Amino acid sequence: MPKRTRQHVVGDRASHAVQEIIVRAEFAVETVQNDYGEDLLVQTSHADEIDASRLWFQVKGTEHIARHRRHSGELAYSVPYAHAIKWARSSDPVVVVLWDVPGETGYFARPVEQVDEWNYLQTHRKTTTLLFSPSDRLDVDAVRKLAWASRLKRYELLILAARESEHSRHLSGSDRRSLSPILALDLLELLGFVEIQGSPPSAYRVNPIVRKAFLAHLQRSTELGDRERLYDATYSTVLEVVANVTDEAPLPIVVVRVLGEALIGALDLKQFMGSG
Repeated sequence: MPKRTRQHVVGDRASHAVQEIIVRAEFAVETVQNDYGEDLLVQTSHADEIDASRLWFQVKGTEHIARHRRHSGELAYSVPYAHAIKWARSSDPVVVVLWDVPGETGYFARPVEQVDEWNYLQTHRKTTTLLFSPSDRLDVDAVRKLAWASRLKRYELLILAARESEHSRHLSGSDRRSLSPILALDLLELLGFVEIQGSPPSAYRVNPIVRKAFLAHLQRSTELGDRERLYDATYSTVLEVVANVTDEAPLPIVVVRVLGEALIGALDLKQFMGSG
């Protein structure tokens, strides 16, 4: 049996601590038996429905967090460049956690936001440094926010693929129906903008909170023309509601556009135009 070192003990304690946070966020987590650069596989869910995407966590434990602190206050940890690029290219988001074992706290970084592949191609460096902001503390709220970021990124990819398919069908003269409106309505429901009614779905009801936010934004735009008021109020409502629901998880621009277009279709605009 391989001898267990202090490093193994520290790593296990860090991994168990992160798993506890994930469980408290009400997500399922599994330890990766064959270590290919990730320690934990997290299956997220929302409203009792399993998400189509998952999260991967790589946990780095330390008993000496001060050794990683820079003058800027950020924490730094070096990792193999090959691993960092793999994480950045992963279709499912990868999160790296630096866990302070004595302090019982940790910080997270997303390699996709930091890895410079051009730099790697030009320098062929063996390692790269990930930076951890003191504000990016790993807790239950952070894990839930990461899950929302993963969901929204998944929809971004689905929407881009649907639009590319629609463009190809348009060029070929195909009359096959577009998937974009279905994806948009699905996302509106996921974010709580609308409630689907009927089985199979036959209608939808706009959340009163969304209607109230839309009307408030519409009343603030009285100096604009009707069309400009409509779009200003719609997109302001999208940004406000999504930020509240997802705790300000990153919102891809293509998702903003699709949600705005879908919300315009969902609202009874005759009720609102001329309000204020």
